[in-house]
Amino acid sequence: MVVDVFDSGTENKIRLRLIAYGIPLVIVLTFLIIHVSTDSSIYGGELYCWIQGNYIWSFIVPVISVCLVNFVVLVIALRTAFNKSNSTLQVKQSAKQSKTMIIGTMSLTCLLGLTWIFGLLLTISNANVAKIGAYFFTIFNASQGVFIFIFHCWMNKQVRNALRRQIGRASCRERV
Repeated sequence: MVVDVFDSGTENKIRLRLIAYGIPLVIVLTFLIIHVSTDSSIYGGELYCWIQGNYIWSFIVPVISVCLVNFVVLVIALRTAFNKSNSTLQVKQSAKQSKTMIIGTMSLTCLLGLTWIFGLLLTISNANVAKIGAYFFTIFNASQGVFIFIFHCWMNKQVRNALRRQIGRASCRERV
């Protein structure tokens, strides 16, 4: 679905690679320079290793920025898919299209990393909220592969049919 929305031409690959690797490099180098020049520890803590003090903004700002950009991408992708489905809308298929849109939204949410919003809960000073955020953050990010499998393989009718054919062929071979 995202492929239909955004052109992935080859002329922008160098520029996109510079952005994708350059921005994190600037953040890491900034931390390194601060650490070496001030001889203070940015990371640390009594219970766990985490960013301390005002340096927490070096986590918050990139996460919010990426989540906002990815949310915009999600809205554009859904709007494009909705417009395509409305052009061939039939009353019978509206429930099926709604289900497809919901599945697409959930899978794109995982793929676009919007689960990092739970990572922002880690920055809240309330220990209970941070703990709940940590659990959700860990569960959703560790389960991304499972979500992608469920939404793009298991729930895909073409994949299920191909799997049935393969299982049928394998069982025929075992009988011989």
